[in-house]
Amino acid sequence: MNAIVVGVGRTTDDAVLDWAAAEAGACGAPLTVVHVPPASAPQGPDGPVAALRERVAAAVARAGAEVPTTVEVLPGRSVADVLVGVAADASAVVIGRRTVRGPRTLGRVTTAVVEGAAAPVTVVPHDRPAPADGPRPVVVGVDGSAPAVAALRYAAGVAARADLPLEVVLAWQMRTLAPLPGKEWGYTPPLDDYARHARTLLDGALEAADVHLPDARLVRSVVHGTATNALLEAAPRADRLVVGRRGLSGVDRILLGSVSRQVVARARCPVTVVH
Repeated sequence: MNAIVVGVGRTTDDAVLDWAAAEAGACGAPLTVVHVPPASAPQGPDGPVAALRERVAAAVARAGAEVPTTVEVLPGRSVADVLVGVAADASAVVIGRRTVRGPRTLGRVTTAVVEGAAAPVTVVPHDRPAPADGPRPVVVGVDGSAPAVAALRYAAGVAARADLPLEVVLAWQMRTLAPLPGKEWGYTPPLDDYARHARTLLDGALEAADVHLPDARLVRSVVHGTATNALLEAAPRADRLVVGRRGLSGVDRILLGSVSRQVVARARCPVTVVH
């Protein structure tokens, strides 16, 4: 398996480094740790490389796994460009999340890496609560789109590898489902008809992603409300959230969709964005 690339910065990034080391151990993948120092940072054996190697060794020890590691300190004007370049052949990318101007706005580097990296990107919040005891599900949001099917397929693989249950969330509102198949605009069916159609869409996504799990390992959550709220409400019980990047065409294909952006910015658990 190709390496998992993690970008680290200040010492508060240890939570990000810990998560990446544990993920590499679980995947059996090598770990490439990338730090882009400011121009004023000291160089030489007592500079950032030595300190970073100590942090990496400590994180791998805490993960309790033997993980081949490479530490790269790469000066550059753009942290995001450096990370995206190093991660060109990576199996996954891990970065931290620092919000700016309040908890609803992503930082520039986080946004650029999520939008620019070819591999799935997991964003780990720096204020992530301590993991709860017991297994927690991998939670994935679906909406019937191709990006959501890709996210579902990825989430199912993560859940299987970690021996965790999979929770599939589909949020619906009348305006997002109308008109229902066989119904005309202007006619408002009962809410139960909308909920039934939403369940059909969820089952269709499972079929499209070729996900076939026993009921004991699969939770279907059909929620009346916005996708953002449904996923954020699921975050406290999740091992991680998985979402699609949700581009449509052309330039939109490389941009983070509004739901994914809000979930990445606000969730209190790691969020993986699948392209």
